[in-house]
Amino acid sequence: MKAHGQLRRSQVVTTWGPGSLLDLPLYSVILGGLDSWPNVGALEEVVEPRLTGKLQLMTGITAPRLYAPPAASSDPSVPTTGIGVWRFPEWFLVQEESSVDTRERSRRIVHRMKLDARGRYEGQAVVPTRFVRACPHGHVDDLDWYRYVHEPGDPCRRQLWLDERGTGGDLGDLTVRCECKATRGLHKAAEIENVPLGICSGARPWLGRNANEDCNLPSRLLTAGAERAVSTRPRERRG
Repeated sequence: MKAHGQLRRSQVVTTWGPGSLLDLPLYSVILGGLDSWPNVGALEEVVEPRLTGKLQLMTGITAPRLYAPPAASSDPSVPTTGIGVWRFPEWFLVQEESSVDTRERSRRIVHRMKLDARGRYEGQAVVPTRFVRACPHGHVDDLDWYRYVHEPGDPCRRQLWLDERGTGGDLGDLTVRCECKATRGLHKAAEIENVPLGICSGARPWLGRNANEDCNLPSRLLTAGAERAVSTRPRERRG
């Protein structure tokens, strides 16, 4: 399988470990957990007795073994090895065409399932939304955009838009709008005391789909930074 992007091995150990968001050339992804790595037989073992001893004390695992992330080979005849990733977030903003230079613009919010084979929507380029939701337990998920802009129980599924006023990108300049006339400022998503994003879904997308676990904490708004490297500090899957 052809690799979709590359990272230095040191980056995998530090900044972009499992559960981190990363921009690849074509889309945004979340790095997979250790079960998406190659088998240990294909990895380089790292011998560090002091670190191994400390990990044994911290985890209770007898004589843990350490392995370096897989390295890319310059030999085209060697099978490609790497770390699995999952496309995330799954909601996108359409790069609407406009001939007017203005500080105000509106872009449609669309789900990945609405994109064509070229990753476009109605022939237009899209970019991943920079907003997701998370909780202190490390779960991370897409925003439920329909739930956010509508009243509870409203079944409306008409087209959603993100209206932007100004060039700063502040939450106060952003409004989610539905074609049914429902609107809600995105700044309200940060008012955690009102639970605007609902209760955490327990999603762990770095482990793949259907890897949710129970959680009853309020979801919090998480904004990807300039490099979209947002670590959620995921917990390892047990069992």
